[in-house]
Amino acid sequence: MLSTRRIFLIIICVALFFLVHVARSWSSPSYEELSGRAIISLASSHHRLDNELPVAIRSLTRQAASPREIRVYFPESDKAAVQARLSSTPGSEPLSAWLLHHLVKMHFVQDVGPATKFVPVLTDMMDKHDAGDRDALDQPLIIVDDDHSYSPNLVATLLSIHDQQPFVAVGLRGWRIRSDLEWGVSWDEMDRHVQYGYRLAEPYRVGVLTANEGYLVTPRMFLPPKTSTSYSPISKLAPILDIQKLMSSSAHLVDDIWMAGSLATQGVMRYIVPLPGSPSLDVTTTHTLEKHMESEGKSRGGANTETLHMFSEAFSKEKLWYRFEKDVKGAKGVVSPATTEAEQEPVWISTAARLRKEVAKNIEKAKLMMAFRGIHVD
Repeated sequence: MLSTRRIFLIIICVALFFLVHVARSWSSPSYEELSGRAIISLASSHHRLDNELPVAIRSLTRQAASPREIRVYFPESDKAAVQARLSSTPGSEPLSAWLLHHLVKMHFVQDVGPATKFVPVLTDMMDKHDAGDRDALDQPLIIVDDDHSYSPNLVATLLSIHDQQPFVAVGLRGWRIRSDLEWGVSWDEMDRHVQYGYRLAEPYRVGVLTANEGYLVTPRMFLPPKTSTSYSPISKLAPILDIQKLMSSSAHLVDDIWMAGSLATQGVMRYIVPLPGSPSLDVTTTHTLEKHMESEGKSRGGANTETLHMFSEAFSKEKLWYRFEKDVKGAKGVVSPATTEAEQEPVWISTAARLRKEVAKNIEKAKLMMAFRGIHVD
């Protein structure tokens, strides 16, 4: 018979085994576990081959958790110009080595404006589903712009949260929509209105996520919740891929709101999540979209407001409106405790922590600007 002491030791060993197992299951996944899973998708043009795009790609290839691939979608009209650079045609400058990275895949597709960053990749994933790929609808897609240098924690942060909340769209910058569906706020409201992941201490629900800091979605999020996955082509059931509606409205100029409205239509919530470490950096030097808006007689504010109104029914169902500071504070300037998620105010990191991040951000931005001027920066 086993002695009482041996039985006690066996019980302790079994308990320790289960504690270690539970701890591992609760711990955040490692970079290695997160690597090779997400597809990063962005759109660009030949105008940005020498400045913004190489900087963006450089940052995306230096992620703590590597993406599966980085897709760069160019309009078909850019094919000759880009391929001439790829083949080192006499008289053309060779492309930056970053654009030749093995993770980078260049595609030439129909130009649907800024939405080109997600329309082709969503269509491709749904086509793959129709062809028998059972995982295609749940493929994590990280949508970004081509004019930012991204935080090295972009992929790891978004993927780790996605694993916990697979049916929620998550990003690193965004804002809540005004109840009158007008776009923008006055400068003194801007700090409360537009939220960044690197400033947040807790996740914050928003109406619109923006690609300039990056967000993660899956193709399944754009299908009606009770969709039969046997329907083919399944892309016909995704309103976000209604190109005729997109291109016949101002929505083809403002992809973030078209994306937000499409997610809201399917009841998919959007959150900004805290970003550890250094933030992303805006490195814009060319302004092709603004010129295109001018050619169509549109302003950014007008296009944004028009697109917000297109999804008025979906946004109204959510009832997640931006609350102006005057509406949050009482007559004595005291903020009343939030009783619903819609009343929740953003919870920020400490002022000292934010200051450190802002200083580090400005230093890194200076280094990138030096690189633009031809000064070597690793």
